[in-house]
Amino acid sequence: MQFVKFYLVLRRHSLRMHLREWFVRPKLHESWYNSYVARRRRAKKNDCEEVQKQLLGVQQVVGSKGKVQNQLNDVRQICATTRAFAALLGDSSIVAWGDPKFGGSTRRVQSQLQGVKQVFSNEEAFAAVLESGKVVTWGNYHSCVRSPLIQNQLKDVQQISGSCKAFAALLQDRTVVTWGCASSGGDSRSVQERLKNVHEICAGRHAFAAILSDRTVVTWGSSVDGGNSKEVQDRLRNVQQICSSGCGAFAAILMDGTLVTWGPTWCGGDMFFRNADIRSCGHLRTL
Repeated sequence: MQFVKFYLVLRRHSLRMHLREWFVRPKLHESWYNSYVARRRRAKKNDCEEVQKQLLGVQQVVGSKGKVQNQLNDVRQICATTRAFAALLGDSSIVAWGDPKFGGSTRRVQSQLQGVKQVFSNEEAFAAVLESGKVVTWGNYHSCVRSPLIQNQLKDVQQISGSCKAFAALLQDRTVVTWGCASSGGDSRSVQERLKNVHEICAGRHAFAAILSDRTVVTWGSSVDGGNSKEVQDRLRNVQQICSSGCGAFAAILMDGTLVTWGPTWCGGDMFFRNADIRSCGHLRTL
């Protein structure tokens, strides 16, 4: 008798479960499906709006040169980041066009760009050297001078080199001032004491190499991209020129015509002719 009662209770419970499956769950499925479809439609609408904003920005960038076309007269120098151009005119002023985030707009610093002597760039920003020896930067926030301490040091600037997201300025007293992303060589404090009597600076992808007056080399920046030259430091003597590849390796030409390389192997930093004789390369510039 107890077994029969238990069986009937079990059947009623099973029936309730089946009824739930037949009537309730389809409604839950339908509600979830409708909510899913609504979310997908909103997402597609947002995606379309975002694409339209991007296309509008592209149209503004493409058309920006047309807005400055009448100003591009008596151009003396042209310089570029990855998405913008800057032209130095004969009256020592600057005209820029392209993506504002990459230096295509000088609105923020236009009043300072008077008496420009030369303009330099990295991948995301511009740096203009004025006749007074001071520097004006614009473009990507991380590549521009933001520290008053660094700005005060940028006096009597002779030359500027740009890595991916950093700059290195060679001053008249042959010292070096750097700024920008530390991972791209914007922080040279670890070698600052050695950066004296600098003759020339070579910029790599994320590192810098400086040739000193005694023809030795000082490097800083990303150790993966040539910022660490300890393995070849004993061979970097009597260096006459340094060249960098596009992805992070350096090659130094010595006075005896031999070659020393360092940096990522896949970028040419460890070539089989590392000490090859290249004296026949007459087009290479010497110091």
